[in-house]
Amino acid sequence: MPQYVPGFEPIDQAPTGQAYAPGFEPVAPAASSRDEAMSIPTLQEAYSTVAEPVTKAVSGMLKSAPAVSPVATLLKLIDPSGYDSASDTSAKFIVPQTPTGGGAALGTAVLGPFGVIPGAIGGAAGAAVGAAGEGKDWSEVGQDAALAGGTNLVLGSLGKLGSWVTRSTGGAKTRIANKDASDLLDFAQEQAPGLGRANLSGETPSAQVRSLATGAGRKGIGAEKEAVTSGIEEAIGGADLYVPSLSKWAGVDNATGQTVNTKVSLRQANEELTAIGDGLRHMDVGDRALRERLIQQDYKKLAGEIRQALDDLQPGLGGVWNVGQEDARAGYALVKMLRNAGAWRAGNSGVEQNTAFLQSKLIDPKVEEAMNWRLKPGGFDDLADTLTRGAGPGNVDINSAGRGGFGQSFAQFGRSPSAGSGSSILTPLRGILPNLGAKYVGAPGRVPYAINPSVQALIDYLGQRAMEQAQSGAPVKIGDTYGR
Repeated sequence: MPQYVPGFEPIDQAPTGQAYAPGFEPVAPAASSRDEAMSIPTLQEAYSTVAEPVTKAVSGMLKSAPAVSPVATLLKLIDPSGYDSASDTSAKFIVPQTPTGGGAALGTAVLGPFGVIPGAIGGAAGAAVGAAGEGKDWSEVGQDAALAGGTNLVLGSLGKLGSWVTRSTGGAKTRIANKDASDLLDFAQEQAPGLGRANLSGETPSAQVRSLATGAGRKGIGAEKEAVTSGIEEAIGGADLYVPSLSKWAGVDNATGQTVNTKVSLRQANEELTAIGDGLRHMDVGDRALRERLIQQDYKKLAGEIRQALDDLQPGLGGVWNVGQEDARAGYALVKMLRNAGAWRAGNSGVEQNTAFLQSKLIDPKVEEAMNWRLKPGGFDDLADTLTRGAGPGNVDINSAGRGGFGQSFAQFGRSPSAGSGSSILTPLRGILPNLGAKYVGAPGRVPYAINPSVQALIDYLGQRAMEQAQSGAPVKIGDTYGR
């Protein structure tokens, strides 16, 4: 059987001058039409295969909304002619219909949460990539990028301006102080249940924090500590504890011949521990290593012995006692911090928490050292996060002048320059925006009255969609061919 190369058929004789192997003749390939050839879809076509079903899904969700709902009410405002038509129109608006719009949306979503400028850059870059992918010329690419980036920049700037104006209005200073005080109360209750709101008085959070510092806090801590002590005493039947650091030689047992050491009650042991703690709190020891050694040798040693003595009587009881001690130690530390006069200021509606002062205390290494020991593990970091709204130690608010009430600065008119700022050209403006000049620190999304970056990115996205719709005219119905 003759052997041949695939694609060639054997023949009896090859013509002279043949360009193929002797005995073989090439077979012409089968003809194929252009329609049968594989074609590569354009970016617009590829994008539409994804965008169209997503748009239909969004439209379906809108159509399924109850007839009496905010969504239905909004749809009727968008297109009174028909519920289905309004759903289609809204879905077309929500889902970008072109690669340019999709790129701008993606760029905004990625960089928008980092701020106004990054959001503008992300929107512009995404739109440029999408427009280029659609095959637009460079002038159109530049126009689309400028439109997307400019929309983000304008909307982001308006958002910042709105936040600034809101922070500067009358009463904002008081509202921010109360929000800070409320956050601090939540933290205090986590550290020491005795500092819970139920034990405090006052109509506002600032007033409640002040009551914590003026007696209610220590009272609440004492009540919580007493409850723990009474519960343990009941569990051990009032038995005394053998605590080596507090026991004394009491002679020899005549019956056994063994040395007898005295025991102490749980309350006596607690009092001795409290006395050591009070002494350490008032001790001015500059050497951090020395202070730590003293704490280790005295307070921690005695605390460990009491815990062990309780576990010897009933396993697990030492842990219950230790939690109570940690709660009390943390609570007293927070009360002491808030008893500083600088932690308070005269406000528009009474005494208010001065968060800026408390933030400034976090910079002091002695405060950090003391809080790391007295608060629960990680307590100082949580306290700093609460007071600085996530910005961290070293970040401090700048308070505005005055109490923050609307129109209060107008009372300065007519006063002599030496008596106040009555001649200042800013006085009328401060009357309208009394918290003007205040600066508040915080992590993104936690600065008072600042628009959350993610929310701003959503606003930017909606703005881009509105601009794209305005450029392209009325949206076509879902199912129409994209790009026509």
